[in-house]
Parts: sequence; structure tokens; C-alpha cells
Amino acid sequence: MKKKRGGLVLKLVVLAAVVWAAVSVVRLHIDISEAERQRAAVQLDIARQKRDNAMLSELLESSDDLERIAEAARDELGYVSANEQIFYDVSG
Repeated sequence: MKKKRGGLVLKLVVLAAVVWAAVSVVRLHIDISEAERQRAAVQLDIARQKRDNAMLSELLESSDDLERIAEAARDELGYVSANEQIFYDVSG
């Protein structure tokens, strides 16, 4: 009878190890998915920052053109001149 009991304990230990391994694999899969999502978001941020840096570099190279600087400030950064009013067409 003792031999059967030892076999049962061994089976329970193996079952517990298999369940623990399965749970670990699922957690790792979830962690990997989250890391991939974060990586994609960071890559998007990097692309945006590179675009902004290119725009700023271009502005620095042509810093004598005030109209170009004002246009970039309006379009890219949302700045307005003093006493300037902006109207948005929401009818459409």
C-alpha cells in the first residue's frame, strides 16, 4: 500500500509542476504581447520626434525667413499671433 501512496504523491508533484509551467507560459505570453505593444508605441513616438527634429533643423537652416517660421509655428505648434483670431468651421 505504501508504494501506491508514493506514486500518488509523485503524480501530484508532477501535476503541480505542469500546472505551474503552464501558468508561467501564459504569463510570459501576456508579458511579451504587452512589451510588443509598448515597443510599437515607442517606435511611433520616435518617428514623430524624428519628423519634428527634421522640421526644426529645416527651420534653423532657414531662420532668416520669418514668414516660414511663423507658418511652421502656426501649422506644427498651434501658435497664433497677437490679436489673431481663429475660426473653426464646424458645420461640416
